Amino acid sequence: MTPESTSARALFLRVRRMADLTQRELAAAAGVTHGVVSRYESRRQQPTLQALERLVDAAGLELVWDLRHRDPDDHDGQLRGPVGRRLRTDRAEVLTTLARHGFVRPRVVGPVARSQEEPICLLVLVVDLAEAVAPTPTGAPGWARSKMVASGAIQAIAGAAVQILLTEEASLEGYTEAEAVEL
Repeated sequence: MTPESTSARALFLRVRRMADLTQRELAAAAGVTHGVVSRYESRRQQPTLQALERLVDAAGLELVWDLRHRDPDDHDGQLRGPVGRRLRTDRAEVLTTLARHGFVRPRVVGPVARSQEEPICLLVLVVDLAEAVAPTPTGAPGWARSKMVASGAIQAIAGAAVQILLTEEASLEGYTEAEAVEL
């Protein structure tokens, strides 16, 4: 399950669908007001664990919690946020996209690398050039356009805004190789 599918909102919608109940019916069965269920589903209020269990029980369902070992490829706890997990899941597609645009050895830096993502975050990828890219007719380096096109493609994969920096640019921005996570 992804974090999005386990949000309180998603869980309440799933509970209501499985029990075939309206918000009002679920609220009445749980002994709460319709407004409480509405606030939970609209993300205006987070339920306590006790409230969540009471509403699930009122729907005639059972909430099952489970623990499991982390994925052995979880990069020692790095790239564990939503964007990091999408990067790991779609790693081959990201690598292919970067290679198609002349970029190799991608590393993730910043909050995504540290699994400290905010709801809206910037995915920063540090890359090397695979080979010299010829200047465009306007005299600008060919990699500048390639960075823009590759960023757009990876944004669609990762679900986050993407900034691609060459290694030299990353050091000017204050990122270090020590904090980088190989993709």
